Amino acid sequence: MRAALAAILFLLEPYHLFYSLWLMSTTWLVTLILLTWLAWSKAIAGVEWWRFALLGGLCGFLVITWPGAILVPVATAIGILISRLLRRPRHKPMACTAGFVIFLAVCSAVVGSWMVRNQHVAGKLALSHQSGIVLAYFKATEVILWRQGRTEDRYLETSLSPDRRDDPHPIWESIDESLRLHLYNLPIEQQKELTWSNLAQGNKTSVDSFRISAALESIAYGYLLESPLRTLAGCLARCASILTFPLDLALWPPKGVEVNRLRSVALGVVYFLLVLGVVVRLARRRIGFDVIYFPLACTLAWLLATTPQTDPRFRVPMIPLLIFVALLPVVSTVIRADRGSDEPTE
Repeated sequence: MRAALAAILFLLEPYHLFYSLWLMSTTWLVTLILLTWLAWSKAIAGVEWWRFALLGGLCGFLVITWPGAILVPVATAIGILISRLLRRPRHKPMACTAGFVIFLAVCSAVVGSWMVRNQHVAGKLALSHQSGIVLAYFKATEVILWRQGRTEDRYLETSLSPDRRDDPHPIWESIDESLRLHLYNLPIEQQKELTWSNLAQGNKTSVDSFRISAALESIAYGYLLESPLRTLAGCLARCASILTFPLDLALWPPKGVEVNRLRSVALGVVYFLLVLGVVVRLARRRIGFDVIYFPLACTLAWLLATTPQTDPRFRVPMIPLLIFVALLPVVSTVIRADRGSDEPTE
Protein backbone atom coordinates (compact mmCIF):
# COMPACT_ATOMS: atom_id res chain seq x y z
CA MET A 1 0.00 0.00 0.00
CA ARG A 2 2.77 2.41 0.91
CA ALA A 3 4.68 1.54 -2.26
CA ALA A 4 1.57 2.20 -4.38
CA LEU A 5 1.00 5.51 -2.62
CA ALA A 6 4.63 6.54 -3.17
CA ALA A 7 4.36 5.69 -6.88
CA ILE A 8 1.12 7.64 -7.28
CA LEU A 9 2.51 10.70 -5.49
CA PHE A 10 5.59 10.65 -7.69
CA LEU A 11 3.61 10.25 -10.91
CA LEU A 12 1.37 13.18 -9.95
CA GLU A 13 4.22 15.43 -8.75
CA PRO A 14 3.58 18.79 -10.55
CA TYR A 15 7.07 19.55 -11.81
CA HIS A 16 7.62 15.94 -12.85
CA LEU A 17 4.51 16.23 -15.04
CA PHE A 18 5.46 19.68 -16.30
CA TYR A 19 8.94 18.76 -17.47
CA SER A 20 7.76 15.50 -19.03
CA LEU A 21 6.17 17.61 -21.78
CA TRP A 22 9.65 18.31 -23.21
CA LEU A 23 12.44 16.04 -24.37
CA MET A 24 14.86 16.87 -21.56
CA SER A 25 17.55 15.01 -19.65
CA THR A 26 15.47 15.35 -16.47
CA THR A 27 13.20 12.43 -17.39
CA TRP A 28 16.15 10.19 -18.24
CA LEU A 29 17.92 11.25 -15.04
CA VAL A 30 14.95 10.16 -12.93
CA THR A 31 14.88 6.78 -14.68
CA LEU A 32 18.62 6.35 -14.19
CA ILE A 33 18.55 7.29 -10.52
CA LEU A 34 15.77 4.78 -9.83
CA LEU A 35 17.66 2.04 -11.69
CA THR A 36 20.84 2.96 -9.79
CA TRP A 37 18.94 2.76 -6.52
CA LEU A 38 17.70 -0.73 -7.42
CA ALA A 39 21.22 -1.79 -8.41
CA TRP A 40 22.56 -0.40 -5.12
CA SER A 41 20.11 -2.43 -3.05
CA LYS A 42 21.00 -5.61 -4.95
CA ALA A 43 24.76 -5.01 -4.84
CA ILE A 44 25.10 -4.47 -1.10
CA ALA A 45 22.90 -7.48 -0.39
CA GLY A 46 25.60 -9.80 -1.74
CA VAL A 47 29.11 -9.96 -3.14
CA GLU A 48 28.56 -10.98 -6.79
CA TRP A 49 30.95 -8.93 -8.94
CA TRP A 50 28.45 -8.26 -11.72
CA ARG A 51 26.12 -6.41 -9.32
CA PHE A 52 28.86 -3.92 -8.50
CA ALA A 53 29.76 -3.66 -12.18
CA LEU A 54 26.14 -2.80 -13.03
CA LEU A 55 26.01 -0.27 -10.22
CA GLY A 56 29.23 1.36 -11.44
CA GLY A 57 27.96 1.49 -15.00
CA LEU A 58 24.70 3.16 -14.00
CA CYS A 59 26.53 5.72 -11.86
CA GLY A 60 28.81 6.47 -14.80
CA PHE A 61 25.86 7.01 -17.13
CA LEU A 62 24.33 9.35 -14.55
CA VAL A 63 27.42 11.53 -14.69
CA ILE A 64 27.68 11.70 -18.48
CA THR A 65 23.94 12.41 -18.71
CA TRP A 66 24.35 15.37 -16.35
CA PRO A 67 27.81 16.26 -15.00
CA GLY A 68 26.16 17.76 -11.93
CA ALA A 69 25.58 14.19 -10.76
CA ILE A 70 29.33 13.78 -10.19
CA LEU A 71 28.86 13.47 -6.41
CA VAL A 72 26.44 10.53 -6.69
CA PRO A 73 29.21 7.99 -7.47
CA VAL A 74 31.22 9.43 -4.57
CA ALA A 75 28.30 8.98 -2.18
CA THR A 76 27.68 5.49 -3.56
CA ALA A 77 31.31 4.47 -3.10
CA ILE A 78 31.26 5.66 0.52
CA GLY A 79 28.05 3.71 1.08
CA ILE A 80 29.59 0.52 -0.29
CA LEU A 81 32.52 0.85 2.10
CA ILE A 82 30.27 1.45 5.10
CA SER A 83 28.00 -1.43 4.15
CA ARG A 84 30.96 -3.77 3.76
CA LEU A 85 32.30 -2.76 7.17
CA LEU A 86 28.93 -3.41 8.80
CA ARG A 87 28.73 -6.84 7.20
CA ARG A 88 32.37 -7.81 7.61
CA PRO A 89 31.72 -10.87 9.87
CA ARG A 90 29.58 -12.42 7.18
CA HIS A 91 31.71 -11.80 4.10
CA LYS A 92 35.34 -12.36 3.31
CA PRO A 93 37.38 -9.13 3.34
CA MET A 94 38.81 -9.84 -0.13
CA ALA A 95 35.34 -10.21 -1.64
CA CYS A 96 34.22 -6.96 -0.02
CA THR A 97 37.22 -5.12 -1.43
CA ALA A 98 36.72 -6.66 -4.87
CA GLY A 99 33.17 -5.29 -5.13
CA PHE A 100 34.33 -1.79 -4.25
CA VAL A 101 37.19 -1.93 -6.77
CA ILE A 102 34.92 -3.28 -9.52
CA PHE A 103 32.44 -0.46 -8.88
CA LEU A 104 35.15 2.19 -9.15
CA ALA A 105 36.69 0.58 -12.24
CA VAL A 106 33.44 0.34 -14.22
CA CYS A 107 32.23 3.81 -13.19
CA SER A 108 35.61 5.31 -14.14
CA ALA A 109 35.58 3.44 -17.46
CA VAL A 110 32.16 4.83 -18.43
CA VAL A 111 32.98 8.40 -17.40
CA GLY A 112 36.50 8.13 -18.79
CA SER A 113 35.26 6.98 -22.19
CA TRP A 114 33.22 10.17 -22.49
CA MET A 115 36.20 12.28 -21.46
CA VAL A 116 38.39 10.50 -24.03
CA ARG A 117 35.73 11.20 -26.63
CA ASN A 118 35.91 14.89 -25.73
CA GLN A 119 39.69 14.70 -26.01
CA HIS A 120 39.36 13.28 -29.52
CA VAL A 121 36.67 15.72 -30.66
CA ALA A 122 37.61 18.94 -28.86
CA GLY A 123 41.17 18.39 -27.69
CA LYS A 124 40.39 18.47 -23.95
CA LEU A 125 40.03 15.63 -21.47
CA ALA A 126 36.95 16.95 -19.64
CA LEU A 127 33.34 16.13 -18.87
CA SER A 128 31.98 19.41 -20.18
CA HIS A 129 33.13 22.69 -21.69
CA GLN A 130 30.49 24.64 -19.73
CA SER A 131 31.37 23.93 -16.10
CA GLY A 132 33.06 27.31 -15.68
CA ILE A 133 30.16 29.11 -17.34
CA VAL A 134 27.64 27.63 -14.92
CA LEU A 135 29.90 28.20 -11.92
CA ALA A 136 30.56 31.86 -12.70
CA TYR A 137 27.41 33.21 -14.34
CA PHE A 138 24.95 31.33 -12.18
CA LYS A 139 26.38 29.87 -8.96
CA ALA A 140 28.84 32.66 -8.13
CA THR A 141 26.27 35.28 -9.15
CA GLU A 142 23.73 33.80 -6.73
CA VAL A 143 26.29 33.93 -3.93
CA ILE A 144 27.18 37.55 -4.71
CA LEU A 145 23.49 38.53 -4.64
CA TRP A 146 23.14 36.75 -1.28
CA ARG A 147 26.07 38.66 0.19
CA GLN A 148 24.72 41.97 -1.08
CA GLY A 149 21.24 41.29 0.27
CA ARG A 150 19.80 41.48 -3.24
CA THR A 151 18.36 38.01 -3.73
CA GLU A 152 15.15 39.61 -4.98
CA ASP A 153 17.12 40.72 -8.06
CA ARG A 154 18.14 37.20 -9.11
CA TYR A 155 15.66 37.11 -12.01
CA LEU A 156 16.96 40.44 -13.25
CA GLU A 157 20.66 39.71 -12.87
CA THR A 158 20.48 36.23 -14.39
CA SER A 159 17.83 36.81 -17.01
CA LEU A 160 18.55 35.53 -20.53
CA SER A 161 15.22 36.74 -21.90
CA PRO A 162 15.58 38.69 -25.19
CA ASP A 163 13.23 41.30 -23.70
CA ARG A 164 15.80 42.00 -20.97
CA ARG A 165 18.90 41.87 -23.12
CA ASP A 166 19.49 45.62 -22.78
CA ASP A 167 18.74 45.74 -19.04
CA PRO A 168 21.74 46.25 -16.73
CA HIS A 169 23.43 43.05 -15.58
CA PRO A 170 26.16 44.56 -13.37
CA ILE A 171 27.42 41.28 -11.88
CA TRP A 172 27.58 39.51 -15.23
CA GLU A 173 29.22 42.55 -16.78
CA SER A 174 31.88 42.53 -14.07
CA ILE A 175 32.49 38.83 -14.76
CA ASP A 176 32.90 39.70 -18.45
CA GLU A 177 35.52 42.30 -17.58
CA SER A 178 37.42 39.83 -15.41
CA LEU A 179 37.27 37.25 -18.19
CA ARG A 180 38.76 39.66 -20.71
CA LEU A 181 41.55 40.45 -18.25
CA HIS A 182 42.27 36.72 -17.88
CA LEU A 183 42.36 36.32 -21.66
CA TYR A 184 44.01 39.66 -22.40
CA ASN A 185 46.25 38.23 -25.14
CA LEU A 186 43.31 37.49 -27.44
CA PRO A 187 42.65 39.69 -30.48
CA ILE A 188 40.16 42.53 -29.94
CA GLU A 189 37.60 40.85 -32.21
CA GLN A 190 37.61 37.73 -30.06
CA GLN A 191 37.50 39.68 -26.80
CA LYS A 192 34.30 41.33 -28.02
CA GLU A 193 32.70 37.88 -28.16
CA LEU A 194 33.37 37.28 -24.46
CA THR A 195 30.08 38.63 -23.14
CA TRP A 196 27.39 37.09 -20.98
CA SER A 197 24.89 37.37 -23.83
CA ASN A 198 26.99 34.82 -25.72
CA LEU A 199 28.50 32.71 -22.97
CA ALA A 200 25.66 32.37 -20.44
CA GLN A 201 23.38 31.41 -23.32
CA GLY A 202 25.82 28.71 -24.39
CA ASN A 203 26.45 30.23 -27.83
CA LYS A 204 29.52 29.18 -29.76
CA THR A 205 32.40 31.65 -30.03
CA SER A 206 35.67 31.59 -31.97
CA VAL A 207 37.57 31.18 -28.67
CA ASP A 208 38.33 27.71 -27.32
CA SER A 209 35.36 26.85 -25.09
CA PHE A 210 37.51 24.88 -22.64
CA ARG A 211 39.85 27.86 -22.26
CA ILE A 212 36.91 30.12 -21.50
CA SER A 213 35.52 27.60 -19.02
CA ALA A 214 38.86 27.31 -17.18
CA ALA A 215 39.16 31.11 -16.91
CA LEU A 216 35.59 31.45 -15.63
CA GLU A 217 36.18 28.71 -13.05
CA SER A 218 39.14 30.66 -11.70
CA ILE A 219 37.06 33.85 -11.55
CA ALA A 220 34.13 32.07 -9.86
CA TYR A 221 36.29 30.46 -7.18
CA GLY A 222 37.74 33.89 -6.46
CA TYR A 223 34.24 35.18 -5.72
CA LEU A 224 33.20 32.11 -3.73
CA LEU A 225 36.31 32.04 -1.55
CA GLU A 226 36.24 35.76 -0.91
CA SER A 227 34.01 35.12 2.10
CA PRO A 228 33.73 31.36 2.71
CA LEU A 229 31.34 31.52 5.67
CA ARG A 230 28.86 33.76 3.87
CA THR A 231 29.18 31.59 0.78
CA LEU A 232 28.35 28.54 2.91
CA ALA A 233 25.38 30.32 4.50
CA GLY A 234 24.04 31.32 1.11
CA CYS A 235 24.40 27.80 -0.25
CA LEU A 236 22.61 26.27 2.75
CA ALA A 237 19.76 28.75 2.41
CA ARG A 238 19.48 27.85 -1.26
CA CYS A 239 19.32 24.16 -0.39
CA ALA A 240 16.19 24.90 1.64
CA SER A 241 14.81 26.97 -1.23
CA ILE A 242 15.36 24.16 -3.73
CA LEU A 243 13.53 21.65 -1.52
CA THR A 244 10.50 23.91 -0.93
CA PHE A 245 10.35 25.88 -4.21
CA PRO A 246 8.22 27.89 -5.07
CA LEU A 247 7.46 28.77 -1.45
CA ASP A 248 10.25 31.38 -1.43
CA LEU A 249 8.61 33.14 -4.40
CA ALA A 250 5.46 33.64 -2.36
CA LEU A 251 7.26 34.74 0.80
CA TRP A 252 9.78 37.03 -0.90
CA PRO A 253 8.49 37.91 -4.39
CA PRO A 254 11.41 38.65 -6.74
CA LYS A 255 11.64 41.68 -8.96
CA GLY A 256 11.08 41.47 -12.68
CA VAL A 257 8.61 38.57 -12.71
CA GLU A 258 4.95 38.17 -11.92
CA VAL A 259 4.27 35.72 -9.11
CA ASN A 260 0.94 34.06 -8.39
CA ARG A 261 1.43 34.05 -4.64
CA LEU A 262 -1.59 31.84 -3.91
CA ARG A 263 -0.43 29.13 -6.32
CA SER A 264 3.15 29.43 -5.10
CA VAL A 265 2.04 28.98 -1.49
CA ALA A 266 -0.12 25.99 -2.39
CA LEU A 267 2.71 24.24 -4.25
CA GLY A 268 5.39 25.30 -1.79
CA VAL A 269 3.48 24.00 1.22
CA VAL A 270 3.16 20.59 -0.45
CA TYR A 271 6.94 20.32 -0.85
CA PHE A 272 7.49 21.71 2.65
CA LEU A 273 5.23 18.99 4.05
CA LEU A 274 7.19 16.38 2.11
CA VAL A 275 10.46 17.58 3.65
CA LEU A 276 8.80 17.74 7.07
CA GLY A 277 7.57 14.19 6.58
CA VAL A 278 11.14 13.05 5.91
CA VAL A 279 12.40 14.77 9.07
CA VAL A 280 9.59 13.30 11.21
CA ARG A 281 10.16 9.80 9.84
CA LEU A 282 13.88 9.98 10.56
CA ALA A 283 13.21 11.17 14.09
CA ARG A 284 10.62 8.51 14.93
CA ARG A 285 12.66 5.32 14.74
CA ARG A 286 16.05 4.09 13.71
CA ILE A 287 16.13 2.79 10.13
CA GLY A 288 18.45 0.19 8.65
CA PHE A 289 21.48 1.53 6.81
CA ASP A 290 20.73 -0.49 3.66
CA VAL A 291 17.28 1.05 3.48
CA ILE A 292 17.99 4.68 4.18
CA TYR A 293 21.50 5.44 2.95
CA PHE A 294 21.07 5.70 -0.80
CA PRO A 295 18.01 8.00 -0.94
CA LEU A 296 19.44 10.36 1.67
CA ALA A 297 23.02 10.34 0.33
CA CYS A 298 21.85 10.79 -3.25
CA THR A 299 19.57 13.68 -2.28
CA LEU A 300 22.43 15.34 -0.41
CA ALA A 301 24.77 14.82 -3.37
CA TRP A 302 22.20 16.40 -5.68
CA LEU A 303 21.69 19.37 -3.34
CA LEU A 304 25.41 20.03 -3.00
CA ALA A 305 25.85 19.93 -6.77
CA THR A 306 22.97 22.29 -7.55
CA THR A 307 23.16 24.85 -4.76
CA PRO A 308 22.99 27.86 -4.81
CA GLN A 309 20.87 27.71 -7.98
CA THR A 310 17.14 27.38 -7.42
CA ASP A 311 15.76 25.46 -10.37
CA PRO A 312 12.91 22.95 -9.97
CA ARG A 313 14.40 20.82 -12.77
CA PHE A 314 17.25 19.89 -10.45
CA ARG A 315 14.82 18.83 -7.73
CA VAL A 316 12.75 16.42 -9.82
CA PRO A 317 15.13 13.43 -9.36
CA MET A 318 15.06 13.98 -5.59
CA ILE A 319 11.29 13.66 -5.27
CA PRO A 320 10.91 9.85 -5.48
CA LEU A 321 13.77 9.49 -2.98
CA LEU A 322 12.15 11.86 -0.50
CA ILE A 323 8.70 10.31 -0.91
CA PHE A 324 10.17 6.88 -0.18
CA VAL A 325 11.79 8.05 3.05
CA ALA A 326 8.72 9.96 4.19
CA LEU A 327 6.47 6.91 3.72
CA LEU A 328 8.74 4.32 5.32
CA PRO A 329 6.87 2.29 7.93
CA VAL A 330 7.87 2.74 11.55
CA VAL A 331 8.83 -0.94 11.75
CA SER A 332 12.00 -1.21 9.70
CA THR A 333 15.20 -3.21 9.61
CA VAL A 334 18.61 -2.61 11.04
CA ILE A 335 21.83 -4.41 10.30
CA ARG A 336 23.05 -6.61 13.14
CA ALA A 337 26.80 -6.41 12.69
CA ASP A 338 27.39 -9.19 15.15
CA ARG A 339 25.09 -11.62 13.37
CA GLY A 340 25.50 -10.32 9.81
CA SER A 341 21.78 -10.32 9.08
CA ASP A 342 18.84 -7.97 8.91
CA GLU A 343 16.27 -8.28 11.67
CA PRO A 344 13.05 -6.36 12.25
CA THR A 345 13.01 -3.79 14.99
CA GLU A 346 10.15 -1.97 16.59
